[in-house]
Amino acid sequence: MYARIPLADAGDPGRSGATTFTNPRATTSLGGRTITIQAVHTSPPVPARARAWRADLRVIGDALAATPGPLVALGDYNASRDHAGFRRLLSSGRVRDAHDTRGSGLVRTWPANRSWRPPPLVHLDHVLVSDHFAVLATREPTLPGSDHHAVVADLALRTTAPG
Repeated sequence: MYARIPLADAGDPGRSGATTFTNPRATTSLGGRTITIQAVHTSPPVPARARAWRADLRVIGDALAATPGPLVALGDYNASRDHAGFRRLLSSGRVRDAHDTRGSGLVRTWPANRSWRPPPLVHLDHVLVSDHFAVLATREPTLPGSDHHAVVADLALRTTAPG
C-alpha cells in the first residue's frame, strides 16, 4: 500500500494462514476521522482451489463487516457479481462497489497484458467502499507486467455520517 498521507499497520484478517495470500490493512486519519484501508487478494476460483477461494471471501467479508467507520477495501477479489460469495459480501450492506455506484459496473479487468491477447473478459478487481465515501470517478488503467487491469476510484470522504 502506498499513500500520500501516513498509514499505520492495522494487521491482516488473513494472519495465521486464514487466507491464501496476505491481505494487509492500514489506518489513516483524515479530517480527524480514522479510515481503514483493506488490501485484498483471494485465491483464484479454479477447481483445485475453489474451497480456499470461498474461505478467503468469507474471511475478508467477516473482517469488513466487523470494521467500524470509513472503509475502503480494494484489490483482486478474483470474483465478479456472478459469484455467490462476492454477492454475499456486498449484500451485507457494509460496502458497495465503486464501479456500480458510478453506473460503470460492466468493466473487464482480467485478463490483461497476456501474450495471447484475448480481450479482458471479467471484472475480478474491485474498489469497495463504505457509505462514508462519495465515489467521484472510476477507471481501469493498464499495469505493465500485470495480468489484471488496475481499478482506481476517486473518493471523497463525506462530512456527515451515512444513513
